[in-house]
Amino acid sequence: APMRGPSSPPFLSKLEQQRRWTAIKQKPGNESCAECGSRDTSWVVLEYGALICIRCAGAHRALGTHISKVRSTELDEFNEDEFAWVEAMGNSKSNGVWEAEVPACMHRPLPQSPDCIRRRWLRVKYEEQQFVAGTQHQPALPDLRAGGWLQKQGSLRPVWRRRYFCVRGAPRASYTGESESGRASGRARGAD
Repeated sequence: APMRGPSSPPFLSKLEQQRRWTAIKQKPGNESCAECGSRDTSWVVLEYGALICIRCAGAHRALGTHISKVRSTELDEFNEDEFAWVEAMGNSKSNGVWEAEVPACMHRPLPQSPDCIRRRWLRVKYEEQQFVAGTQHQPALPDLRAGGWLQKQGSLRPVWRRRYFCVRGAPRASYTGESESGRASGRARGAD
């Protein structure tokens, strides 16, 4: 259990926590994962007040605790302040802030998307804050960062003067940056 200070509110009983999570998960927008749309909402990102699935919880953990901390709605303990925050935010309100200006050509991960796509989406959304309204947008994936781990999992393909991250077997490509030097042939398309 996490360390509690003398002024920290006490944890709620397991029965009360279960009742509260059931009510929160039934609110519109909270019935599916805030990131990929999976029907699993067994995890919560307290910083953002969003319910997520187990696969997105792993991707959030990969970002580091300085960006987000996830907890299980079934195994961890929560206090009144934490419940009040999640009840006040929820998936729709949280995504309204963090996804206010998602480019039309950028697609959120799907429940069956590979973890590399999921992690890339979360990094652009939370760490780089590319979709927050009114921010100065940098290219989501500069040419210098196009290699490394992502390249091992999939391939970067120049398509219609933009970069798309394609992974074999994935249902579609995800937009990852602005224009690329040189001309690309072909039209935007999904993965192989």
